[in-house]
Amino acid sequence: MIGKLLKYEFRYMIKDFARIYVGYGVLVLILAIMTGVLKGSPNEGFVFMALFTSLVTIYAVFTFILAFLTITHNVKRFRINMFSREGYLTNTLPVTPEQHIVAKVIAGAVNFIISYVVIIIGLSLLFSGDQSFNLIQELFDEIFESIKNGLLLPMFLMTATGYLAVLLCGYLSSALRSMIGGSKGKGSLLVIGMIFGYLFIIIMITATMESRRYSIYGYYRNPVSATAFRYYIFSLVHTIIAVIEFFSITHIIKNRLNLQ
Repeated sequence: MIGKLLKYEFRYMIKDFARIYVGYGVLVLILAIMTGVLKGSPNEGFVFMALFTSLVTIYAVFTFILAFLTITHNVKRFRINMFSREGYLTNTLPVTPEQHIVAKVIAGAVNFIISYVVIIIGLSLLFSGDQSFNLIQELFDEIFESIKNGLLLPMFLMTATGYLAVLLCGYLSSALRSMIGGSKGKGSLLVIGMIFGYLFIIIMITATMESRRYSIYGYYRNPVSATAFRYYIFSLVHTIIAVIEFFSITHIIKNRLNLQ
């Protein structure tokens, strides 16, 4: 059943994001052409430079929010699919809440990864041949360095579990909003409260880990080992948070569902 759910999730994802990715690609191509024109003739007119500056600004903002858009879109999709009028149909399907959540998380993660691939391809097109900017090479150098130092796995685990916790936080916010009557204000306050709670936990863990009492275990005799240890701890924290969020969401759907 997960396969069928994923098929529908990917269908919605392609429908909504194909236009966004195409628009991003067109913007990159236009900027690449204009950059080539500037290299050949640096003294272009005022109108050309104003347009170029505007497009660069749009591109920078677009690049910055593209990955974030995949998260907000996925959370919105979850809220509409599970807690709006559409939920009357969704919740009559022979599918468990757990399966719905897993399918949406997988689709969201794939979309998130695609957004980064699109961004990297766009940067490589814009800055190919530019000796002053070699972002792609630096990125792969960092990856190879992480592999050599044994940091790739803990970095991946920390990032993956962190993304899962953030996505489920959005799901939980939607579930809580539904339970309390759909109030956006209260839902926003709940999210802010969860974020501050997370930051407090991370700050406390970081402060504890920086304490000299850890030196007796030898973590700070090897900076790489200390970094890997920190990543594993953060991964564990993210996992615990994600598990709590997951079971809280399923509990609300099964026992306190309030469709809007």
